[in-house]
Amino acid sequence: VNAQKKLQVVMPAVILIIFLILYLTYRDIGDTLMMFLAVPGAVAGGALFQYFLPKFFGLDIGQNFSVAVWVGYIACFGLATETGIVMLVYLRESIDRRGGIEKITSEKEIYDAVMEGAVQRLRPKLLTEGTTVLALIPMLWAHGVGAEFMSPMALPILGGVLVADEVIDLLIPVLFYWDRCRRLKKRQAAASLQPVTGGGA
Repeated sequence: VNAQKKLQVVMPAVILIIFLILYLTYRDIGDTLMMFLAVPGAVAGGALFQYFLPKFFGLDIGQNFSVAVWVGYIACFGLATETGIVMLVYLRESIDRRGGIEKITSEKEIYDAVMEGAVQRLRPKLLTEGTTVLALIPMLWAHGVGAEFMSPMALPILGGVLVADEVIDLLIPVLFYWDRCRRLKKRQAAASLQPVTGGGA
């Protein structure tokens, strides 16, 4: 009970710290919010796996919110955010290779950059997700010393990583495209309002 009371303070603190670190790293509130979408995806995935997986596979673990499960959620927040960062890094680098948003002149260029960055991210995504899943699955059927802690902790991590990764793959490129198109239109509108200076009489 004492540990759970402390975790009720630690969990919001962890989420706040993740947000602050992302913002201080990228200095961009829009990109920070996009990367932060991984956290609610991780919560949804962890809750789904925590509820359904023990029923489907006859596992007697993880359906109650023990301290181990809380720790699993904290771990999956970090892992999910990490995959979101990888996606944003590839998307931003793809824009930067074209000279940045200041040099891009059309939404088609942004679309091509987003597609290029998202596809390049596929290999590291599969490697990261695959190694995590392969490492966690044996924990679900573990026995012996420490199994009563590791098995419940693995459920939210496994579900959180898998579901958050799909949220990242499907939503972040779309949101990134919309955001960069908005910035492009804002820049073009500001340029059109600039006074035109004529030559001498």
